[in-house]
Amino acid sequence: GAPFRWLYLGGNAGLGASAGRILTGQGIRVDVGPLLQRKATSWREAYCEYVGARFSGDGADCRLLNSILEKNPYVSKAYLRICHLGLLLDVISGLPTDARLLVIVEDSILRNAILSNDASRGVWALFPKFDWMGSTPFMMLTQVARFLIKRSYFLLKMGWRIALARYLFRCHRSALPRRGPLFVLHSWVDHRSFNEEHAFKSNNYGSLGNAARLQGRALTLMPRILPSLPFLEAMRHIRRSKDCFLVPEAFLTPWNLLHACLRWAIQALPDRRPWPDFDGVQVQEILRWEDWDNWSGNRGVDASLYFYIISNYRSEGLEIASFVYTYENQIIEKALLCALRRHYPMTRLLGYAHGAFSRNQLNFFPSPIERSSFPTPDLLMANGKIYQTALRSAHPEPGRVRNPGAV
Repeated sequence: GAPFRWLYLGGNAGLGASAGRILTGQGIRVDVGPLLQRKATSWREAYCEYVGARFSGDGADCRLLNSILEKNPYVSKAYLRICHLGLLLDVISGLPTDARLLVIVEDSILRNAILSNDASRGVWALFPKFDWMGSTPFMMLTQVARFLIKRSYFLLKMGWRIALARYLFRCHRSALPRRGPLFVLHSWVDHRSFNEEHAFKSNNYGSLGNAARLQGRALTLMPRILPSLPFLEAMRHIRRSKDCFLVPEAFLTPWNLLHACLRWAIQALPDRRPWPDFDGVQVQEILRWEDWDNWSGNRGVDASLYFYIISNYRSEGLEIASFVYTYENQIIEKALLCALRRHYPMTRLLGYAHGAFSRNQLNFFPSPIERSSFPTPDLLMANGKIYQTALRSAHPEPGRVRNPGAV
């Protein structure tokens, strides 16, 4: 008979290449790349609206700090899996009745989604044929185990960081800035952020800090220390630096940490309501496990600590006149902005979209419903005219998106 067609659905390039080597000369490969690009482009706006509508009734802070709502392609595979599922249905609908199609999938979640859509009726073979790891009891057990392991590690890691930061900074009151209203720069910190003299150099803001100093502003740095830089080494740099730092961990207490973990475990539990179909496609299997991944992981509970940090800033009597942060619309930023609007309603918030991004990085494009749930910066600075136009399309007040260029 006619040779079979085959395609690979997943993000593992190595696995896709291995399948290609094995099946060379045995079947016709369906080029997924262009199909995936067209599907992702055609569904992007509808997907943003769909996800925003799902979370519109959730008032709890923890429920809103959700990777599905964030739509960050570097964190969540939900939209990629949905697009893979959609393009498979398109391929099946366009096949002749006597055609044979072999589908190789990367993970259990996508495999179960294919089965739930009855797409397997148009598939000659689905590999893997049987996946006991995709069964609901096993996946629920995996989520509980993941929650216990990750949360235990998070408590140990953050407990050590809090103890070290409080000892180094809260025990030395001179390290706390008291020079009137502060101009705060929130910045990512790694091994590139300090020179030989331990002076801080921002990889994102360029000369903005020096410009603020020349204007006589009380410049203070709020570091977000990346995993690539050991925390103890970062503390040594900060202690030796002449710059003024507000180390977030120094303003947390053990009770804040325990309370945040307990609140997350309760409030961030996935909604039991079934997910409605998206454009005629059943996406329940994809999004419900993404929701469980969000609950059992540490990104959300880590972001929720900013509610306590900013509240403790206020309790310490710190005044913040302006707050500048790097804009990527991640859940960390959302927590920061919510906490600042709650405790510092008069503070001027400025977001700087420092890097390049594409229209398929959906975290940069919140839906109207999402924008009503989170505060937006008073001024959003784009890094070029193209990005200004893109950001204005998703901002409730396009006039607040400016293009000062790279700083």
